[in-house]
Amino acid sequence: MNNKLNIKLSNEEILSIIKQDKAKALEYYNRELLPKFERYYKLYNGDDIDSKKYRMPQSSFVSRDVMVTIRTLLPDIIRLLSTNEPVDITARSGEDEAKARKMQALVNYQITNLNPFHVIFNRVITGALITGCCALKVIWEKKTAKKRYKEIVPAFYIKTLLDNNIKILKKKIIDKNFYSIEYEVDEIIKNQPVFEVLPYKEFLFDPNASSIEEAQFIIHRKLVTIDYLKRKEQDKIYKNIDKIIEYSVSYDDDDISMSNNRLYNIQNKARQTVIINEYWGKIDIDQNGLLEDVVITYCGNEILSIEENTYSMYPFFVFAPFFSMDSIAGHGMAELGENAQITKTALVREILENTRRNNNRKIFYKVDDLLNPSQMVTNEQYIAVRDGADINNIFAPEPFESLSQHSFYLIDYFDKECQKVTGVSEMKQGIYSTKEQTATEATIKYEASNSQAQAIALNLAESLKNTYRFIVYQNQKFIDNKQVIRLLNETIEIDPQDIKDVDFDLQISASFGSGTQETRRKALSYALDIMLNIGEPRGLTDICKIRNLIAKILEESGLKDTDNYLISESQLAEHNIHG
Repeated sequence: MNNKLNIKLSNEEILSIIKQDKAKALEYYNRELLPKFERYYKLYNGDDIDSKKYRMPQSSFVSRDVMVTIRTLLPDIIRLLSTNEPVDITARSGEDEAKARKMQALVNYQITNLNPFHVIFNRVITGALITGCCALKVIWEKKTAKKRYKEIVPAFYIKTLLDNNIKILKKKIIDKNFYSIEYEVDEIIKNQPVFEVLPYKEFLFDPNASSIEEAQFIIHRKLVTIDYLKRKEQDKIYKNIDKIIEYSVSYDDDDISMSNNRLYNIQNKARQTVIINEYWGKIDIDQNGLLEDVVITYCGNEILSIEENTYSMYPFFVFAPFFSMDSIAGHGMAELGENAQITKTALVREILENTRRNNNRKIFYKVDDLLNPSQMVTNEQYIAVRDGADINNIFAPEPFESLSQHSFYLIDYFDKECQKVTGVSEMKQGIYSTKEQTATEATIKYEASNSQAQAIALNLAESLKNTYRFIVYQNQKFIDNKQVIRLLNETIEIDPQDIKDVDFDLQISASFGSGTQETRRKALSYALDIMLNIGEPRGLTDICKIRNLIAKILEESGLKDTDNYLISESQLAEHNIHG
């Protein structure tokens, strides 16, 4: 990031401001979010439930309703949102359509080829479904490396190299017109957006904001190694690293819980971990009465860097299946299924305890009728009784406690209650609730579950659109070298000027149909018929959009590699130009 800030506040004043913000965020986080998030992950993982708190028998059994619900929804949501080309970009004006196609190819390449997209996507969606608040961070990363060249060049070319600040290491005259030279240049080896899924313990935000855009600050606190800090110092990004290492840093109380795995091995000090806070916020840092977008990284009481936020927005995107009206954090599926899972766990444990006691009932006996009572706890075959004792009345089994049928009714009730609040029915899980259920009833229930998956997918798609829109903005701002990409068996060359100063629209390449694949295929085929018979003759669509719709129909039919059947968009456009 460029640093054009006129800093008039002292380090102490800056630390005071950002630590006050962090304290406010932490108070809200520790009170409202952390207890819930930890509980939701325990529910999802099927960790043991506090038996004393819920007054249930000790048992290893835990109902897994939350996990089943989320894993049932996950494939449909991924299928709706994740394709080989997740971003569909169109230009607002027709003359920019060719540029839009290049931007679309570039963004899709960056998302699917330069980042582990499917791993990140699965982590984001799973985290969002569990907690209702999963944060994705998108940072533009640019790296250069020195590369040496040895060439024979004309004399005038040497001046060109020097004018471009290229250092000539060796120079040897071949004749009066040519030189053999060796020079070194900084070549760009990485110039792209990088995705990072933030664990919930690392993400703090302004508690007064209801959206990321409204927040006065966002804090990313993270555990890093000394090696990481030293490398940042070498790149002239961080400073004061030696102070952090020397004084071992005084941590905020909340950070101690994150630093349990700190290493104090003196012989391997580079692996020692420390916690740094990356503060993205708005501060009047030059005291002119206006707030500036800044990024301030600090560790303990040491400021590592102060930079201008050249994005002019936050590179964080929060995913939630259900949005909240008054907080950045939304609502997840674990919250909806929590009560049903805990109650079912208690009921099943009661049934298991009842069954255990009835299958292994205690035996009561009259102590006075036994000659040697200690024989009752040994394996002796014969037990001595006193004279005159009635053997038939000495021993009596523990009374049998029959299971109440209401227990099973309650389990069935909470199964249905969980289905109501989450929208995921037994039909969605492939289970018929009754033998009398008709095919029509089954279809209605299945379609209702699909509607829930589509509603969640639409909410998640809004966050994805904001993420992809941000990547488009990053490309327009930071791409300064030619890009040659290979996407779907097609090589595309992109010049920075091809994507500058263009207003793009964004769509998520997903089919939000009303149900099954067959339903969507019919809808898409109907749309194709309209485009061919009405749209194209009247100039309402073009051959490229028709080609994309045919590709979507093929994908819905299970043929994902559509390039085996259709020519690419660029080939089609070139054919139209020369045709």
